[in-house]
Amino acid sequence: MYRQPYEYLGVIQFKDYALFSPISAMDNLTLEAMDSLETKRLKDFTCIAFEVNFNAQDLASIGSLNNNEKFLQQLLEQGERIIDVIRLFLFKPGNNTSIGRVGAVGNGISGVWIGDDGQHAKFIARQVSPYQFVQKPMRVTLTDVQKIYNDPVFKELCSAACNTFDNLDPLLKRIFQGLFAFRESREIQNQEARFLRLASLAEHLAKKDATEHLQGLELRNRIAQIAQSGWDEKSDVLDVVKDLWKHVRNPLTHSVDTFTSIARDPKQDIPNMERIVIDMLQAVVIAWRDEQFGTGAYTSLLSE
Repeated sequence: MYRQPYEYLGVIQFKDYALFSPISAMDNLTLEAMDSLETKRLKDFTCIAFEVNFNAQDLASIGSLNNNEKFLQQLLEQGERIIDVIRLFLFKPGNNTSIGRVGAVGNGISGVWIGDDGQHAKFIARQVSPYQFVQKPMRVTLTDVQKIYNDPVFKELCSAACNTFDNLDPLLKRIFQGLFAFRESREIQNQEARFLRLASLAEHLAKKDATEHLQGLELRNRIAQIAQSGWDEKSDVLDVVKDLWKHVRNPLTHSVDTFTSIARDPKQDIPNMERIVIDMLQAVVIAWRDEQFGTGAYTSLLSE
């Protein structure tokens, strides 16, 4: 199923997509975007397919340019939520490889094909960014894929990711917001900004809800308690959290100091912060899964 788009479209160069316009709906901005691309085509194993509720939308019509742009953004966001779940299970601290972005075809241009059970086709593309990051691609083995797809939490999160954001319960929204923030942090080039973004995310995940106020030792203990479930037993996560929040987080937040000026090693501090965030995300996901059976998520998580 996932290979079908590649088999149909993989041999067609992007600049030749205009040839499809007589038989599939494409607006002028889509044609302009594809015409600006270099001679490229879909690479093998790069397709993701998912079902979308169109609310009786007429796929065969081009519609207004603004509606198409909003619709494209909605599809890209939904696709990224699915990929964010895969990123969560593939992440390795200190590893800067990437599995790419949904719909990215080059030069900051993103596009999606939409089909109504094979009866109609529509293609929308826009330049959504003035540039496009190119990272070394991640190699994923069959063993990796089997392990991920057999994980019950992965299956439940994937089902949730296919829903619209408005239909998610509050805790699920926080989980997907956290995954989104983590993805964004990976694209921040400045080390201090990246570190602070990750630290803010960890503090956000530590709160039972948006109104809870945590600070000082209580905040650090909460972060460590949530992250502990997935942390390496050879090191004490509380010691790592206290070190990062006392000696790095505070100086970088409240001054113009840098990692260099406070004699820290970002190659160690940033992977540690990433590990804390990922372990917290996984712990909250498991707590959400337990909540489905009647247990308060943070209550069970913090009572362990």
